[in-house]
Amino acid sequence: QGNILDDFPGRAGSSLGTTDPPKHSHLRRLINEVFTRRRVMALEPEIRSRTIDHTERFIRAGGGCVLDAVTGRVATDVVAILLGFEEDGQSDLRGWVSAVLQRDPVTRQMTDHSQASLKALGDYVRDQVDRRYSEPSGDLITALINVEDEGDRLTREEIVWLVFTLIGAGIESSSSVLGNGLAALADHPDQRAHLAADPSAIPQGIEEILRFETSAQRFRRVAAQDIELHGERIGKGDNVLLMFGSANRDDRQFEEPDKFDIHRKPARHLGFGHGIHFCLGGALARLSAKIVLEEVLARMPRYTIDRAGATRMSSPTFRGFTRLPVSPE
Repeated sequence: QGNILDDFPGRAGSSLGTTDPPKHSHLRRLINEVFTRRRVMALEPEIRSRTIDHTERFIRAGGGCVLDAVTGRVATDVVAILLGFEEDGQSDLRGWVSAVLQRDPVTRQMTDHSQASLKALGDYVRDQVDRRYSEPSGDLITALINVEDEGDRLTREEIVWLVFTLIGAGIESSSSVLGNGLAALADHPDQRAHLAADPSAIPQGIEEILRFETSAQRFRRVAAQDIELHGERIGKGDNVLLMFGSANRDDRQFEEPDKFDIHRKPARHLGFGHGIHFCLGGALARLSAKIVLEEVLARMPRYTIDRAGATRMSSPTFRGFTRLPVSPE
């Protein structure tokens, strides 16, 4: 019945995050046929090339908002490459996604700007999907249209909502992970120096960033049956708020959970969820984060952040920055 606090009309029951088996199994099986690790890893050279380009341009400019100039642009580039969007068609994507996911800081409701951005993004996605039906190409959307398993195929509406979800998660969640990570490392310069000196430690550092600064803080679920947890009864049909950010700071699972430590032994965290709803783009997000941290730390290992000029996004679900001023040194 939906997985965010005020799910978008039409999405519930049509996407991976808003379905359970058998519908979820049908969607996941077909998507896994085309959204493979091989397809993800094939993107690495292009992601790295664009990351280097954005980072070096950022340094030449003397810094600025690293989200607008580097991390957000890389995240948007990755989605555009994967889905086959034209260069001139992706400039508005991040702005739409950011507006859709943010809420009024007082009412916590979507603003008029959010609603307009939601319509613009929805129209764009439907136009892109319709175009692939008439003009197939080598991108993921075309592959989703063509995939078939024992006569089973994805419907046009399922593809629309899958692409919509990939855009939102791929741009905002990925950018937030990177922004949160750069901020956490700036607050812990000794750990940042370690990653700059030993890039092989970056993948483990990313896991700690995902745990410590979880971008998807909480999702709404609906109980499928009566259950009792820790002495509290949850009835079938009750709304349940799953606090991933809280779970990732649970002292029963993590020693000194409020301490940021890239040397922490790998332990199960919920940065990408768990079980059948584990994030579809987890491998792509990890790859992008690894490349961005490698290239950024290689070129500006002692960057500074203007905390007074930084602003957090206003969202009941996601944790990240809307502005993160960075100066390279």
